[in-house]
Amino acid sequence: MDSKSDSHKVSKGAIAYFGRQVVVTMFGFGANVVLLKLLLPEDFGVFSVITLVMSLLGVLADGGMNVYLIQNQQVENEGKMLNLFLSNQLFVYSIIHLTYSVAIAVLLLLGHCPVLLIYLWGAALSTIPSLFRGAGFVILERQLNMVKVALVETTEAIAYSVSSVVLALAGAGVWSIIIALSIKGLIGCLLAIKYSGFNYQPVRPKWNANVARAVGFGLHYHAATIMGVVRGIAGPMIIGPLLGLAAVGLLDRSGYIAYIPLMLIGTVQSRVLFPYYAKMQGDMARTGRVLRKCIYVSGVLDKLIYIPIFLLSPCLPRIMGEKWSPAVGLIQIISIGHMAFGALSTSLSPMIAGMGKARWMSMLSWVPVAIMYILIWPMATWLGLQGAAWVNVIIWLASLAAVFFVKQEWPEFELWSAWLIPVTAVAITLGATVLTFPNYGILLLPKLLGVTAIAMGVFILILKILNPALFASETSDLKARIWNIDKRHK
Repeated sequence: MDSKSDSHKVSKGAIAYFGRQVVVTMFGFGANVVLLKLLLPEDFGVFSVITLVMSLLGVLADGGMNVYLIQNQQVENEGKMLNLFLSNQLFVYSIIHLTYSVAIAVLLLLGHCPVLLIYLWGAALSTIPSLFRGAGFVILERQLNMVKVALVETTEAIAYSVSSVVLALAGAGVWSIIIALSIKGLIGCLLAIKYSGFNYQPVRPKWNANVARAVGFGLHYHAATIMGVVRGIAGPMIIGPLLGLAAVGLLDRSGYIAYIPLMLIGTVQSRVLFPYYAKMQGDMARTGRVLRKCIYVSGVLDKLIYIPIFLLSPCLPRIMGEKWSPAVGLIQIISIGHMAFGALSTSLSPMIAGMGKARWMSMLSWVPVAIMYILIWPMATWLGLQGAAWVNVIIWLASLAAVFFVKQEWPEFELWSAWLIPVTAVAITLGATVLTFPNYGILLLPKLLGVTAIAMGVFILILKILNPALFASETSDLKARIWNIDKRHK
């Protein structure tokens, strides 16, 4: 492995992918602002169900075969195996969708078909182009060509945001989101095939040793996604009957806003670093350096975004209307958990998967689900929606188990200071801000922006005070990589 060449590709890909995340987040947030005005909380409750089912369908159709090819860099006959995997994926999807279509037809004939089931049928059509897109991404990711991956995902995300808004303005309601999903899938498919040069040659679906190994690895790798779907079902299944579908929509949108920093930074890590870790298996000293850097840098960057989200969230009802006022507290509560554990979890996951330890992810993924189902009903009964939000904070404690596994396997890895210093700094910053400005939520926007800017400056200052050497080392190295001057490892 050419470590200098790969390091250059990863640095370039990370910068491109971060740019992708900024653009996608801006367009996504802008689209959500418009959709929040046009659609009701109940509509977003329906959308949350669609999102969960689509995630599960994607995992079932994919079978984990794509991530197996990315993780196993020694696989030969990549094109032949990719054709077989895609044929298997299309076969599985066809069976699932045909069965579901027959069930929908029967219900329609009986006159008892809930509209939600029809929405799900329409949304599922976007899975076919997504499978072809995934095959193209396998080729690009094995080459560490994340710049083109970022370009494809940026284009399709912009298309989704624009089309969903245009259709919503035309009065399409929930269908605006469903149709936009198909547009996104088609554009992503065409671009991924173009940039990767993937030429699909259909073969007969079959089960062999390679497919078995791929599905086995994929099931462990995707366990977090599957368990995330199961965890997400708690909203419609428990919160819906208890507090209403509007409450599900409030919790869903609050979670979306609170997840923006992790979506912005964590996705970069999972997409760019997973193939990078896979390529440098065996070089544990280098792996440890990269992991420590990721935990610290992502912990600093995500908190620089969380501080404005936390302090500016009271402005949401002023912009979106009073119907969204309960979301303010929910956003702040969920953000606490993300600030405390998000950078740690999103940094460990691609390393664990890239090192071939996907089984750990499977073992760890059921713990937060169990906690969720044990606590969500009593907490929501006791504290309402805020109780459900606090459950989302508590389940993050399960990420400490991942630290235990990593330290047991690789005791030389230094994780604690890289994780705890940014967490301590943001806790001091927000605590001091709330104590100094107890009524910050009612301040006029210019004053609130000023308070937020001061808080961000205080956060940086506290980081320097807590560990000046670590701050100087990591920030200078980050600047060097941005300017493509890798001084440390030349």
